[in-house]
Amino acid sequence: MIATTIKREYLEQIKAGTKTIEYRANSAFWQKRVNGKFHSIIMFLCGRKCNAFRVIKIETIETPDAVKAIIQTPQCFAIHLGGGLIDGQNN
Repeated sequence: MIATTIKREYLEQIKAGTKTIEYRANSAFWQKRVNGKFHSIIMFLCGRKCNAFRVIKIETIETPDAVKAIIQTPQCFAIHLGGGLIDGQNN
């Protein structure tokens, strides 16, 4: 399981199903958390609330133009989300 913070606007998009991929920089911090590990759940922390989602897959990709203003590494991790909120894991 991965736990990370997220801005409310992006969390709301994920909950609504309009955002199905969360991007994270291909930094030493994220490499340590992702490489060589299998994650089936990601917990997004937003303020005091926590929301859990299923992870379909995590892949390393070239950073898409749409997120280059936020993620400034040439490559990033694309965390593919699926299945919506996990019951009993959310406040």
